[in-house]
Amino acid sequence: MFRDIVIDTNQRFCAVIKDISILGATNWPEMSKAQFMANLSCGEIKMPKFEYPKKDFSEKKAVLQGIIDEVSSMSHPATNLIRRNAESYFSALTMLENLGTPAVTEISKELYGSPYDVIPGYKHTSLQAARYFLEVCGTFRSEDIEGFAEEQEFDAKGLRIYLIARMRHVFGSREIKVELVPDLASKASVSASRVKIRESAIFKGYEARQLLHHEVFTHALTSINGASQPYMQSIQFNCPRVTATQEGLAQFSELITGSIHLLRLKRIALRILALDMACNGADFIDLFKFFKKQGDNDEESYLSSMRILRGGKPEGGVIFMKDGVYIKGMLEVYSYFIKAMKDNNLDKLKILFAGKMTTSDVEDMNSMADTEILDQPKYIPVWFEQIHNLAAILAFMKFVTNLDFANMK
Repeated sequence: MFRDIVIDTNQRFCAVIKDISILGATNWPEMSKAQFMANLSCGEIKMPKFEYPKKDFSEKKAVLQGIIDEVSSMSHPATNLIRRNAESYFSALTMLENLGTPAVTEISKELYGSPYDVIPGYKHTSLQAARYFLEVCGTFRSEDIEGFAEEQEFDAKGLRIYLIARMRHVFGSREIKVELVPDLASKASVSASRVKIRESAIFKGYEARQLLHHEVFTHALTSINGASQPYMQSIQFNCPRVTATQEGLAQFSELITGSIHLLRLKRIALRILALDMACNGADFIDLFKFFKKQGDNDEESYLSSMRILRGGKPEGGVIFMKDGVYIKGMLEVYSYFIKAMKDNNLDKLKILFAGKMTTSDVEDMNSMADTEILDQPKYIPVWFEQIHNLAAILAFMKFVTNLDFANMK
């Protein structure tokens, strides 16, 4: 009987949220970028201009509120999770109804946190951590980072072959299409069913590995596992409240597989500094000039600046906080893995790949798996399957962080 309730609630929940695209709704129109670039080519830096279409999500919010009311009286890990996720989506829809207003700042802060929040388990904020990463990056000359010889580069066709071969090791006979696309805005995009690669793109070796481990073997994999759940199919969707953990898990997978790059850490850290600038009054042009000064090209600088102010106005004053989750999420996941290793519970973390969740959901998820409400993940990244290698790396990381180098002779 209870399982029937979970199935019914999940089906109604999935029907409401399946077509919600928070980033898609908050992104600025492509026309504003084209006009900005056209002006820039003429030597003018002009503020982009556009209006957000008015959104009304009252019907979806009514369904979500009904689900919240229904499950609030039940005390079970499955219904508690549904309630938390439904509340998160309800807040996100309220934000999308108020694009261009200060509500975006306040609600995105509620959904994603703030760069001024202290990272759980640490004494420092995301902003302080970002400044530290930049300090570390600053100890390397730019030519040491950018000019280091990569072992391989991939054109689009080569990347397609690379991805297909490696995806078979994890997904077996399950097909994820890899397509070459002539006019893709980004170099590549990944969903649970397909990977799109811009035909003209060239990928450095570390970019190929990042795409594989971050996008395919984390984001796509957890969506696929979530969709295959017998009762809890709603965990295939990237609920706003799980963003920090999901991005942290993806970043951690880059770290543990040796796919991360110092320039990537620098880019993530710079976005947090840009958030701080926006919170202190910077507008789009201020941010654009900031990213240009850091070495980004015109398009990269436009997109990075837009990310900070998406859902808001180019004139500033309304900030979208999502870019603050990456460092926080990575440290959160790293700490969680270290604790699990210390407690000899690494096997309990396998459930992290069963769908989209936070680290604080893991205990409830394992409880659901014990009562067969939730299936263990069908697909697991190779790096997690090699549990003894993972434990050794984590043990060394823990050992090194406890060393007092200042007092060593």
